[in-house]
Amino acid sequence: MNSTLRAFILGLITLLLPGCAGGDSQGAPEIKADGAWARAMPLIQGESGAGTNSAVYLALRNDGEVGDRLLGGETPTAAAVEVHESYLVDDVLRMRKVDSLEVPPTTTIELKPGGLHLMLLGITRSLVEGEEVELTLKFERSGPLVLRVSVRGPGGR
Repeated sequence: MNSTLRAFILGLITLLLPGCAGGDSQGAPEIKADGAWARAMPLIQGESGAGTNSAVYLALRNDGEVGDRLLGGETPTAAAVEVHESYLVDDVLRMRKVDSLEVPPTTTIELKPGGLHLMLLGITRSLVEGEEVELTLKFERSGPLVLRVSVRGPGGR
């Protein structure tokens, strides 16, 4: 075997060996959710047939050694779940979709009114204060996280 081919094969083996190890040498994300609540909302069908929207707020905590990324979620209570952020433009609060939300290691991210939050788009039924709804959050690395979310009135009370 010539020296060029030998060097190539040794380099390839060097690149592939770490991938054969039993675990992730950097650890893994450990995502937890605290205080999840959804805004109570009656179902109102418009002339266009479009449903009503609501929002979910919570604290995401990553106790792990590596970061993760919240990609969105799903619930039987809404057609879609998206990460959104609120921002001010000329003293008017606006909202836009965020493709994903970085959750760095050893960090807590607050999703709250007037800031980052989860939009429940096209709710399929009224969200009644005092009940709970199921919500599955989807993460890039750690996979799904299933939550029971309490429905609260204005201001989260």
